[in-house]
Amino acid sequence: MAFKMNGSPAKLGTIQGTAGHRSALKKASALKISAGLVKGVKAAGDMLSQKVKESKDRVTYKKATTKDPKLAEYIKKRKTLEKGSPEWNANQNKINAAYGVKKRYPVSEPKKEEVKSVDKPKSEVKKEKIQTKADKRIAEVDENVDKKSAKQAKKDAKKKFGKDSKEYLEAKKKHLEAKEADRQGEKGGKKQTIFRRISSKINKKRQEKVDKKLAEKSAESTGSKVGKAAEAVKKAKEINSPANRNYNK
Repeated sequence: MAFKMNGSPAKLGTIQGTAGHRSALKKASALKISAGLVKGVKAAGDMLSQKVKESKDRVTYKKATTKDPKLAEYIKKRKTLEKGSPEWNANQNKINAAYGVKKRYPVSEPKKEEVKSVDKPKSEVKKEKIQTKADKRIAEVDENVDKKSAKQAKKDAKKKFGKDSKEYLEAKKKHLEAKEADRQGEKGGKKQTIFRRISSKINKKRQEKVDKKLAEKSAESTGSKVGKAAEAVKKAKEINSPANRNYNK
């Protein structure tokens, strides 16, 4: 008569197997237990690290609030601002300052893109260039005319009043000024390129000499007028002297 067994023989432990099989089962069980222990230790370590971190954060936050009592307001406000905006950056800089963090974010508004100017038509550009050249030529002509007119006036003054006259010196100075204006292109004409600085220096010295001579002429003229006035006074005194009055009687 056969007996009916309930359950698997392996689960009931009725099959013992070979010695090697039993050893493998023991090792697997040991490894499973070891892995569980490692996992538990790691979990405990992570929990401890988290608690240590939280503890440090609390200490750091407490120190930061003593440095800036409004730190909680900054942290709360940060949630309402758009990250990267000037307002967010300014708020974050206050938080960093409280925590002693050196990093700072830019708070100025980003530069607006410059509106590109609409290119002018080529015909308009060409017309402006032609006009610029024409204006420059006209200015050059005016400068040359002024210079030649001043030179002619100087010649006429020399011929009419003489080289040492005040009129000639004044005309000479005007000629020097016209030459310098042409050299520098004061009216928009072409400027002298080579030796302009040296020429201007020489012209300035010549003008200074003319100014000195004009000052001497002015002093001579004043002295002459004073002398004539003194002579007239002297003659008047002689005419009105007692001797002359008696003689006239």
